[in-house]
Amino acid sequence: MAARFDTDSPFAGLSGEDDLKAILIDLVSAENMKASERLAAAVQRRIVEALRLPNRGVKQAPFFVLVGSKIPAILVEVGFVSNPEEAARLTRPEVQKELAGALFQAILYYDSTLGPN
Repeated sequence: MAARFDTDSPFAGLSGEDDLKAILIDLVSAENMKASERLAAAVQRRIVEALRLPNRGVKQAPFFVLVGSKIPAILVEVGFVSNPEEAARLTRPEVQKELAGALFQAILYYDSTLGPN
């Protein structure tokens, strides 16, 4: 008997020989999610340390720009422009440089120690 998927599932409408394809897609998606979590944690740690910001943690959400990514992907929020103090801080070149450096270091760390082999 062929597997059936809920209508909300990304695999809806697949059956028969497509079952294997759906399973493989699901496995790849799950692995990318794990890798994305590791990358997000590395970025969060570096940004908090470098900019001495409060640790607001890592959150997950199905952002349109990330859904369907075939590689680890994250969205980084570094402040709120609706907050006057944070907006002013983010416009300072030295803060931008620190932020870029923290992101760069986090990506290097992820690539060398946490990333897929």
